[in-house]
Parts: sequence; C-alpha cells; structure tokens
Amino acid sequence: MKLIDRYVNAVGKHLPRSKREDIQREIRSLIEDMLEDRSQQAGTAPDETMVAEILQEMGAPSNVAASYHANPYLIGPKSYPAFMTILKIVLVVVTAAFLFGMGMSLVLEGSNGGSILEGLVTSIPGLLSGLVQAFGMMVIIFAILERTVPDFKVDFDEDWTLDDLPEADEPVQVKPMENIFEIVFTIAALVMFNVYPHWIGAFTFNDGTLASFVPLLSAEFLTAYLVILNVRWALGLGLSFTMLWQPRLEQYGKWAQLALKVFDLGILWMFLNGPQMLGLNPTFLSRHGMTLNDVPGIYTDMIIPIANNGLKLAFIVALIVGAIDLIGKLVKAVRPQMVVLEK
Repeated sequence: MKLIDRYVNAVGKHLPRSKREDIQREIRSLIEDMLEDRSQQAGTAPDETMVAEILQEMGAPSNVAASYHANPYLIGPKSYPAFMTILKIVLVVVTAAFLFGMGMSLVLEGSNGGSILEGLVTSIPGLLSGLVQAFGMMVIIFAILERTVPDFKVDFDEDWTLDDLPEADEPVQVKPMENIFEIVFTIAALVMFNVYPHWIGAFTFNDGTLASFVPLLSAEFLTAYLVILNVRWALGLGLSFTMLWQPRLEQYGKWAQLALKVFDLGILWMFLNGPQMLGLNPTFLSRHGMTLNDVPGIYTDMIIPIANNGLKLAFIVALIVGAIDLIGKLVKAVRPQMVVLEK
C-alpha cells in the first residue's frame, strides 16, 4: 500500500545508507505482519484505515529509525537528525559566505582571469579550515547540551501525524538527453570563445547575402573572464559525463549541481562589476581586414552601449532568479529529515 511505502521511505531517510535497505525490509515486514494480525482479529480485509492506525501507533519515522541505533554515540540518536539538518545548513552558509566574500574581494581588486583562478586555488585551504571549525563547533555544542541539559532532545516530530509523511521517493531517472545537450552546448561555447572569438559579433545581410560583419567581443572581457569561464565549462562537462556513465551517482550529482550554481552566481556578479562584454577589439578587426576607422559610428554611439546595458540587465535578472532558485533547492536539499507541521 502507498501509505506503507511512504512510511518506510520516511524511516529510511534517518538510517545510515549501509543498513538502510535491510532495516526498511524488516520494518515493512513488521508492518505487514501487524496488518495481517489486525485484519484477522477484525474479520475484515486489510484497508487504509488499519494501516493508518498501525503507523500512528508506531510513531514518527525518526523515532522508529532511532530505535535501530543500538551503539552509544557522541550525539544521541534522538538528536542526530536535527544535528545533521542544522549542520548542513551551517556548512552551506559558511561556504556561500566564504565564496561571496572572496568574489567581492577579487572584484574590488580588479583581478584578471589568471589571478581569479589563483585566488580560488589558494583559498581552498581557508575554506576547508572554516568548514572543519564549523563542524567541530556543532559537534561540541550538541555533545555539551546532551550531557548538561536533562532529557535534551531536538524533536521536529513531537506532534507527528500521518499527514506529515512525505511522498515516497521515485526511482532515480537519469535524463541522458539533458546531459547530452549540455555537453554539446558547452563544447560549442569552449570552441567559440577559445578558437573563434573573433567571429562573435554583428552580421548584416543584404538580399540574403552577407553584407558586413563587425567583431564585438571586447579584449578586456576575454582577459578578465576567459580562464574562469573555461574552468566552469570544464567542471560542467565533467559532471555531465559522470552522470551519463555513472547514473547511480545522481544523488551526489545534485549537490555538485548546487555547487556549480553558486559558481555561476559568482561569475554573474563579476560580470556586473567587471569589464563590459562588448567592445571594438583592434586585434579581431584586423583578422577581418578592418581597422577602427572602418567601423560605422552607429556601433560606438548606439549599438554597443545599448547592447551592453541590455546584457547588464539580463545579468541582474539572471542573478536574482538564480539566487532564488538556489535558495529553494538548498532548503529542499538540507531539510529532508525535517517535518513541516501545518497548524
């Protein structure tokens, strides 16, 4: 029955991965045995009402899962789900704050692509140190509370009812076409920006034939951001290939995608505060047999300023929408064990 599936699934979210399947099978068997006994006593076939009564008597899934932790812990089983939930939130906040602060520092210093990459690499030890310290502080706080506060327990399930059961997890379905599309477009971007950047610009046609072309990708933009864009695209390719070849890692891939979203927001922020994307590049013009004097004034007076302002507006919208989407996904990812109680 679906209600049993949801309950067993909810219990599994509080169990260690190595023992999850065995314990879930045991709990399902226990529920089915209880259901059979109750139906025989009532002289009627099992129904959803009987299932609901049994599950309500068993109690909150987190408490059932806690009963399977027989060994002593530094942080007891009743507080462990809350500890993990709060720890994930703290680690995400620390990472986001660290990356934001580092990005702001690099932007204010006017760093170019090479120094940005160097800054990212040299900052990794500091980030890891901050994460370890945050983890240690959380462990110490919970351990002290458990040993000094009588009957200490952070219980999100105190008023648990069947209505609080989440829907059962659907089997992981890897969508290869999404990864394939991302791989194709990422490779296209890598080739275009690294091999043919002089072909990014404005084309004009006359009677269906090419009349003129003006390259518009600024040299300052490439100098500042090409390295960091290449790093982002390489990471995206690695993740997409991994998801295609190892679909069982999809759960970890979700966290990697969240990390890339944070990376993307940082890049957008740098775009807003760094050199403009469009501009006349003498080097690119020369590859098309042109000089600055050959470019019509409408480009410098109207087209390039309007296009750059439009891009800046698009970056702002993308930054806001991306931040909202990231926050929603982070909340969903770090709160799988918290029950939302609707009063």
